[in-house]
Amino acid sequence: MNRQKISVIIPIYKTEKFLRKCIESVLNQTHTELEVILVDDGSPDRCGEICDEYAAKDSRIKVIHQQNSGVSVARNEGMKHATGEWVGFVDSDDYIDPEMYDYLLSLTGGDVDFAQCGIVGENANTQWLDPLPEDTVIWNGGYDTIPKKELQFWSNINCNKLYRRSLLEGLSFSPEYTLGEDLLFNAYVIKKFDKAVLGTKALYHYVQRENSACHSTVTEKQLMIYFNALRAAMTLFHEKEVPYGIYLYEAFDICTYTCSMLAQGVFNDQTTKDKMRRYAKQNFRRALFSDIKTSTKLKLFLIAYSWRIYCTLLLWVKGRIKVNEEA
Repeated sequence: MNRQKISVIIPIYKTEKFLRKCIESVLNQTHTELEVILVDDGSPDRCGEICDEYAAKDSRIKVIHQQNSGVSVARNEGMKHATGEWVGFVDSDDYIDPEMYDYLLSLTGGDVDFAQCGIVGENANTQWLDPLPEDTVIWNGGYDTIPKKELQFWSNINCNKLYRRSLLEGLSFSPEYTLGEDLLFNAYVIKKFDKAVLGTKALYHYVQRENSACHSTVTEKQLMIYFNALRAAMTLFHEKEVPYGIYLYEAFDICTYTCSMLAQGVFNDQTTKDKMRRYAKQNFRRALFSDIKTSTKLKLFLIAYSWRIYCTLLLWVKGRIKVNEEA
């Protein structure tokens, strides 16, 4: 039996309705050598009381109550108190399958820095799976050895992973990024790791709930924060194709989505428009010779060089104007 201790950090804020299911999914793991660190981030509901209730019943639980400071500060505080050989994260409105940590540990061996399983996305109506490899994927030798074809299996979130605690020394979540903080954190992880394993089982349940702070429709300001996190991640890799391309391609998606919202009048900030058009122009050549969709290349070209035609075509496709009408 694997006796290595795992420190599971759960940042908590306004998730009273879902918190018990989350905590119990961790406590009911088949791997029992756990240290569960509940960080109550000044939640105004009964989350703090629920944390204390579980701590009174299970000695594996540590509770930290702090003034509301955001998820990054909460995770950082949890890492300060972690004593396990491994560290995992779970969001307080999600849950995990009973065998998740046993499975991740089974992938690690003696020299693996982190292991990742797949994600089950779900909402009130349906479930779906993120891309999964047919066979276990091993990245050995750091980020320079990651094959481009395997990037589709990489997830930017941290909750479906198990990190060797020594790997996280000197790393922290950046509080200034209220979206994309996990993406940037994992960029630093990729920068440091030597060996990683991506498993074939989907065992983390990422639950999209209406009105959730984590899963609701993002604002223009939040999109720009996420875009900036992507740009910050890119700077770590000096434009190496892998893993620079992970963040570059997602930045293209954010650029085209933001411009779609601008063209439809959902967003209306001129500074954002100028920033996205400038980014599209500066990176169009790279996009042109990449393997992204042809439709995305066309969008980026029109965003950069012909905003009026872009708006006209977009609104026509969405049925907002007739073919013979001007933008």
